[in-house]
Amino acid sequence: MSSQLGAAVSDLMSQARSDLAELVAFRSVADPAVQPPEECRKAAEWVAGKFRELGFDDVTASETMDGSLAVHGSAPGPE
Repeated sequence: MSSQLGAAVSDLMSQARSDLAELVAFRSVADPAVQPPEECRKAAEWVAGKFRELGFDDVTASETMDGSLAVHGSAPGPE
């Protein structure tokens, strides 16, 4: 790993840990017998919000066949 890449990863690690801690705090087990389905919805909304914060376009949460949500969006690649 280049020193420039290593520095970039190091700079982002604190935020990545913070984001991960927020995400895993949702009780988002996709089984209504284990956790309320609303927790999965809250987790999906959180992910969609993070995507928007990062500048992703067309962020949506699409319902899947089992009722869970798949979050997706797009972002332009580097030029």
